[in-house]
Amino acid sequence: MQIYNRYIFRTTFIATVSITLILVAVTMLTQSLRFLELIVESGASTWSFWILTFLNLPRFFEIIVPIGLATSVIFILNRMTVDSELSVLKATGFSHWALARPLLIIALGFSIFLLAITTWIGPLSTAKTNLLRHTLKSEFSGLLFKDGVFNEVDDGLTFYIRELDSSGELHGIIIHDERIKDEPAKTIYAKRGVLAQTETGNAILVFDGARQDFNAKKQQLQRLSFERYSIDLPEEEEETSQRSKKPKEYNLAELLNPDPALNFDEKQLREIRVEAHLRILAPFLALGYVFIATASLLCGTINRRGQGAKIITAIALIILLQSLYIALSNMAVTSTLALGLCYTLVILPIAIGYFILRPRNEARTQEYK
Repeated sequence: MQIYNRYIFRTTFIATVSITLILVAVTMLTQSLRFLELIVESGASTWSFWILTFLNLPRFFEIIVPIGLATSVIFILNRMTVDSELSVLKATGFSHWALARPLLIIALGFSIFLLAITTWIGPLSTAKTNLLRHTLKSEFSGLLFKDGVFNEVDDGLTFYIRELDSSGELHGIIIHDERIKDEPAKTIYAKRGVLAQTETGNAILVFDGARQDFNAKKQQLQRLSFERYSIDLPEEEEETSQRSKKPKEYNLAELLNPDPALNFDEKQLREIRVEAHLRILAPFLALGYVFIATASLLCGTINRRGQGAKIITAIALIILLQSLYIALSNMAVTSTLALGLCYTLVILPIAIGYFILRPRNEARTQEYK
């Protein structure tokens, strides 16, 4: 029995990790396209792109890991059937429960791992992702400055930039500033410049240039060369620090004990309560999937030529369960019935699977070393 358990633990873990990595790679490819435009427009570094991509992954693990685990269980049990390994084990006295037990134990381990993600790691990464996206959108270098065109940043403030390089540095700068009504308009030329944070807010620092303005009293054009010059930029309407967090960004402790100082209304409190329920429920879908897979492939007659009907049944049930759970979890915010059905979808496969696979007195498992 111990040899069988070690064999199942090792093969299931390796298969699950391999399938999960493949799904993670596909997810990274699709999700990275969402951030590509933001990174390009904001002029942020490649490092910011990879940070956004990796921070966005944990919230997909609650879907990727259960699917990877269920796929590996179906693959391993089908292979053991084709290789007659299951037939031999059953002939030596192994019951369905004894065969399924190591698979269910590893499924429970993955469920606990997912519980840590949904209750702590996932909300933390989501909060950091949203904060970084908000910060990038607040960057003037990409959202306000387009190279090769005149950019009206504010009333009376116009920029022209010949080139914006990948590091965020500006080249070939022309700035026309007429924001102060009682002073003559200024035109500034500079070879290069960068965005900077100062004590008074955002500013652009330009280097190796000249400032010129028209003196109406003397009726002459004045010119001042400089090595460094600073131009204040308009303040953002919403500071990054003032961004309010959403329920998906709270960890489980914050969901169970909302901060009274935030003055949540009844609708927001319901969203928070529903989010707390779903955080606890979702990880145990992995255990339900494995119960479905093991019950489908272990029970019934064994056909060495293939278990096509059983595999299709297991996959169809898993897809149906996942689809219904996603739909009902979205409806749970406004419907108590939908939340109750979410509990049913998680508990029912586990209960039915246990009833089918449960150990029976008339079929005791033989223990082998």
